[in-house]
Amino acid sequence: MEALLRFKQQLIKEADHQELDILIAYVLDQRGFSPIHVAASKGHTNVIREIVQHRPDSGELVDPYGRNALHMAIVGGHANEPDFDGNTPLHLATIERKTWILSYLKWDGRVNLRSKNKYGLTAIDIDRSIKEIASPKNIVPSIWGHLRTPTSWLDSIKILSRADQEEANAVQTYKQMGQTLLMVATLITTVTFTAAFTMPGGYNNNIGPDKGVALLESSKYLKLFIIADTIAMTFSIIAACLLFWGAVNSNKSSYVYYFTSAATLTYFALQFTAAAFTTEIATPSSNPIL
Repeated sequence: MEALLRFKQQLIKEADHQELDILIAYVLDQRGFSPIHVAASKGHTNVIREIVQHRPDSGELVDPYGRNALHMAIVGGHANEPDFDGNTPLHLATIERKTWILSYLKWDGRVNLRSKNKYGLTAIDIDRSIKEIASPKNIVPSIWGHLRTPTSWLDSIKILSRADQEEANAVQTYKQMGQTLLMVATLITTVTFTAAFTMPGGYNNNIGPDKGVALLESSKYLKLFIIADTIAMTFSIIAACLLFWGAVNSNKSSYVYYFTSAATLTYFALQFTAAAFTTEIATPSSNPIL
């Protein structure tokens, strides 16, 4: 296409039978910029998408300085613009294993090395996961390992790795505390469940219509005991479920939410367990069970 336009540029202005001249995508302005160059420098992704859809090879056009649309996007300050999945050009270059693009991006100080997509992954995380899945025996080396790294870039990677390690350590600490909290919630559930079937004062064992009915069913303390015991058991069961679900199905950031919610429910479960114990003690002719 470039060779054809070099000899006969007037073809660009020729319209088709519908009077549409989509070859306008190849027209350069006075600065030598094509429409896709201008759209990239301004960050108009919708325009770029339309141009590439109708003229895919327009993405190969370069300006008088040899810069394509990618270069113009970076010059225009759009190096950190995410797509619908939150992936920046750095993420996409890593996913597609485009070493030459990474080698260009790494020298640009405007590129955010810690930017994460909607899955919470940085470009280095993606490269590490691809290496682990596709190459368990290191047949496919890490793409970052082949790039000659300037000092500032190396320092940034160290800072990024240190921050990720601190985050992982914090989550691991929460998970260890979650195991202890799960034991407490399970213990509360067991005690309150047992107490629900061992009513203070016992049951009526005499033959008749009231057999099996709690002897103190009319006592207000017994009613308070049942309410407090039921709430404590319910809260502890929900807390245990949250901890289990968070450990199995959540990511790093959401596990903290599950843990704090379970800790709050366990705290109230303990309070209602204490209230149930108090009302059981205050119930006349009670047999302590908690």
